[in-house]
Amino acid sequence: MKIREDLIYREEDGVIFDTTKGELHELNDSANDIINTYINSQNYDEMVARLLFKYNQSTPDEVHECINETMAILKQKGLLNE
Repeated sequence: MKIREDLIYREEDGVIFDTTKGELHELNDSANDIINTYINSQNYDEMVARLLFKYNQSTPDEVHECINETMAILKQKGLLNE
């Protein structure tokens, strides 16, 4: 999955602007971290490793679950391409 190229993501504000629909999606801190890490990681394993480092009190299972939930929400909102 990839984030649609027509979206504007602002890490500092934690928002995604859908230029097609004119919708602004506000992200909570963990969702913002997941999106930022997703964009800046080479692969899923690197993404998980970075998030585990940042959230060092979390288990790998918790990180996987949070990633999956966040991506499912983004997919549901139509912000991801297959």
